Amino acid sequence: MKKLFVVVVAAFIYSNCTKDEAVLQQKQSPALSTFNTGHRVAARDAREEFATLIIDWTKWVYGRNANISPINDKNGNLQYLAQPYSSGIFMLAGSSSQDRVNRTVTIRLSEYQYVFVPLITVAAWYDDCDPSFGPQPGQTPEDFFHGIMKKYFQGPNDLTLTFDGVSLLPKPQEDLRHNSGIFEFHVDPSNNIIEKKPCNTPLSTTYTDGYWAKVQLPPTPGDHILTIGGALTAVGFTNSVEYTIHVKP
Repeated sequence: MKKLFVVVVAAFIYSNCTKDEAVLQQKQSPALSTFNTGHRVAARDAREEFATLIIDWTKWVYGRNANISPINDKNGNLQYLAQPYSSGIFMLAGSSSQDRVNRTVTIRLSEYQYVFVPLITVAAWYDDCDPSFGPQPGQTPEDFFHGIMKKYFQGPNDLTLTFDGVSLLPKPQEDLRHNSGIFEFHVDPSNNIIEKKPCNTPLSTTYTDGYWAKVQLPPTPGDHILTIGGALTAVGFTNSVEYTIHVKP
C-alpha cells in the first residue's frame, strides 16, 4: 500500500502498506498570527493565507530529494535551500528524528519579518504509484483525507510553542489548526517509496493538516530561541525542535 508521511514538529513516519488577524503579544516575545476572530470575511482571508503557506511548505519539504529535505536537517543549513519566498516569510521545518533537534539559522529583517513553522503536521497523498491507496468507490477525496487526519489527530497533541522561554500557545490551541485543502504537485521520488523503491509520477493528490504558527520576529536584531513541539498520541509519536535564530538587520 501507499505511504503516508506524518510530520511531527515535524518528524515524519511513513508506512509502506507508509484574520481579521488576531495578535498575541507576550512580554518581549514576537506576535503570533492566528485567525481567532468573529469577522467572517477576514477569517476566510486568513484561512486562505494559511492554506497557501501550507501548500508551499509541503512542496518545499517533499518536492526535493529526501537527502536535502529540511526535515532531515541536523544543524539548520538545509533551511536556507529553495526558500519558497524571497522576502516576508521564512519557512522552517521540523525534524525526521524523535530525538531533540537543535538548529541555528540567521534571518535578516531586511528580507524576512515572519517565520512560518509547523508544531505537528501530517501530509498524505495518493497517486498512480499505488492504485490501492486512495478514495474507495463512492468516497470523495475530502472524506478519504479527513478519515486519515481523524485517525492521527486523536487525543492530546502536547503542543509546544515558545519564544525565549515564553509560551505563544493561544487559548484555545485549536486556533493553530490549519490545513492545505486538496492540491496536486510532483512529489520527489525519494519521498514516494513503494515497496522500498522510489516511484516517479507526474502529480500526487495531496492534503496536509496540522498545527501551524506564523510568528513575527522582534523588530530589532538579537539572538532568540524558538522551540516547537507536539505529539501524535494515537500512534505514540512525539518530537521537538529548538531553533537558535540570529536576527540580523
